[in-house]
Amino acid sequence: MSLAWGAVVLLVLLLPGFLFFVGLHYPEQFTRETVERGAVGQVAGSVAVAVAVHGVLYTVISLACAYRWIPVPCVDLALALHAITLDATQSAIIDQLARNIRANSIWILLYVGSTSLSGFSLGWMMGARIAHGKSKGFAQHGWIYDLLVEDHKAFTFAYILTNVRSEKQNPDALGVSQDLRTSH
Repeated sequence: MSLAWGAVVLLVLLLPGFLFFVGLHYPEQFTRETVERGAVGQVAGSVAVAVAVHGVLYTVISLACAYRWIPVPCVDLALALHAITLDATQSAIIDQLARNIRANSIWILLYVGSTSLSGFSLGWMMGARIAHGKSKGFAQHGWIYDLLVEDHKAFTFAYILTNVRSEKQNPDALGVSQDLRTSH
């Protein structure tokens, strides 16, 4: 198996989770920190959202296929899992997968588009709830929403004074002014 193929398939499957966090920060009027809180937590959240979105859509498609609500092709879960762990020695599966992708390319694009849109939309809705103060407990810094003003065209400025220390270096070596060193 080519390592690149498996990584591409996995990234496409995780796309709804990544787009959830894009949508989550979209309604805010604040800039994001340059360093995220934790990469493991971010990936875990992305995986959880992606699994939930794919699970719901897979259930809907399976029910639609079983009860013939709409003429949607049934999902072959075994073939989908083979697409992730594709082995070059399994030429029969590669041929079957290629035929399946060719025959259902429009449906596959609709599926990827709808899961991606669902992930972004869920994130945007949660971000809007947080930004409007309804779910501040989910925000990394919930207190910042207390600084918002009613005028959406206005900017919020916050000046924060702190002591700057870096290991055993003194503040003068860091170029910190005397005013900042004495202010708390």
